[in-house]
Amino acid sequence: MGAVVVGLAWLLLGNHGNSGVSSSLASLGQAPGIAPPAYAYLDNASVALYLGQLEGGIAKSEQLTQQLTQGKSAGVSAGGLSLGGTTGSSSQAARVVTPTATARFYQLLDLLGKDGYLHTVNEAGTPAEIRRSFAGIPEGSFVKLTGCTLRLPSYIRLEQISRASRGVDPISMLFTAEQGGPTSGAGIGSVQGMLKHGKTETLPSLPVAKALHNAGRIQGIGLTDNGAFVGEGKVQRQLGRAIKTFDNTVGADPRVPLSSCDGAIDLHPRGVDLLFPIRLANLSSEASLLAGPVTLVGKLVRAVRKPGQEYVDDASLATFSGPVEEIDGSQGGDESRLGDELASDAVVLAPGAVILPIAIYK
Repeated sequence: MGAVVVGLAWLLLGNHGNSGVSSSLASLGQAPGIAPPAYAYLDNASVALYLGQLEGGIAKSEQLTQQLTQGKSAGVSAGGLSLGGTTGSSSQAARVVTPTATARFYQLLDLLGKDGYLHTVNEAGTPAEIRRSFAGIPEGSFVKLTGCTLRLPSYIRLEQISRASRGVDPISMLFTAEQGGPTSGAGIGSVQGMLKHGKTETLPSLPVAKALHNAGRIQGIGLTDNGAFVGEGKVQRQLGRAIKTFDNTVGADPRVPLSSCDGAIDLHPRGVDLLFPIRLANLSSEASLLAGPVTLVGKLVRAVRKPGQEYVDDASLATFSGPVEEIDGSQGGDESRLGDELASDAVVLAPGAVILPIAIYK
């Protein structure tokens, strides 16, 4: 009878040591932390550079392993006799993976946070709060800006519109470029929505105004003078030639000086004057990824603490000054809207910072 009881005990224990192997394989390699982002911008070369320094190199492939150990015990008693037993098993789950660019950034972000190298600044805070946050960050530090609303410069948007448009007149292209990008409220504001009782509301762009009018939310659309075009036919031709020269001079992958985190043309910086130089080719073609607040991770390479220390981005001025001046001059008069915007983008005033972006995502 005792032998039967012992055998029953071992049957009850069973041998299910490998039951979790498949689930271990399924979960192996999942990174903790933030949900997988959608990237508006990712500098793969910088990710590899910084991650390689933290890990002593970059592996082309990695083997992920996980040890699984299980143990069970059981006991029975009969006729005053107690018997018991234990059983255990150990198994290993493994797989070889090839890290992608986004996976490497995910890993870099995790390491920077764990090692205390990452400084977080909330760009949705007040100007005073933003200034205090930047005041204690030394040059060479990694920063993570949250609540940052970016805007492509008008002269870059003009180039993009010119390359994508067919049959659109140059004045309309310039007008659209100056009205802003995917970020609402980013433009100059020369479009008026007609409300009830004769009131008006400044709108960010003509497409927004048309959508509101179609939806019955405004009664009409008015355009204020956004620079007088005298002799429209002549201006169209001159502006068309200037835009074509801009396209040929700048090329498809210029170095672009993004500036500010409030989605506006900042002739008067809010909080801290910021410059984010990027390569246009690394920017996603999905415009909605820059609409609204994003998170920007980068390296702070220059801090402008006091007046007299202003930083001038000579590379941006060398690329864009000539073509932008030609576009402004083609309109007649003393127009310098794009030139003024370029100067504000390329010059960092105090307090300010130059940050080389690694990733922009949401």
